[in-house]
Amino acid sequence: MFYLDVVLILLTVIAIEIDNLFIASLALGIDGVLFILRFCPHVPEFIPTALLLVIFVPVAVYYLSVRTKKYEEKAILSGSVSVFTLLFLIALGYAISVSVFKSYDLKIPLMIAGAYGVLAKTDLRKIAISLSLLSSTIHIFAEPLGFEVSLALVSLPIMLIGMILYMASKLFSQENSFSTKDLRRLRW
Repeated sequence: MFYLDVVLILLTVIAIEIDNLFIASLALGIDGVLFILRFCPHVPEFIPTALLLVIFVPVAVYYLSVRTKKYEEKAILSGSVSVFTLLFLIALGYAISVSVFKSYDLKIPLMIAGAYGVLAKTDLRKIAISLSLLSSTIHIFAEPLGFEVSLALVSLPIMLIGMILYMASKLFSQENSFSTKDLRRLRW
């Protein structure tokens, strides 16, 4: 399990931090497969999570990147500063998970990584990737609440991510940009 956890963390960092969106969408798809193997190997309620992490978001981001730009817009934090900040937050999340919850798994660090990507990235495609990681870890926490609640916690982010990717496509067609800084200029 240790090696699977390390690979999960590395793929999460790659999906959030790499500028090439083709590689980021591939890393997200592989991360999704490993995420499902690690956290939910025999639970049918995680089929929507599989669809979100492995199929919907990676394919949508890849398709949008093929049609438009291959590289992400400049983020608030970029380069090695962003990578080290993300790794620090992941380590902090793991320390919180161990010390407070007495749990040696990656639910909290992965949730923190997804939240960091949503807050620190300005490219709408990267926000969609980060939101899919965040919603999948939240889905794990909702597993004991029942199928209906966990299904709602997956279907709502799928609709939100779809809307974000639609806005990204619309923004690119009008402004030639995916940056959230240009969203106010978007005309419907």
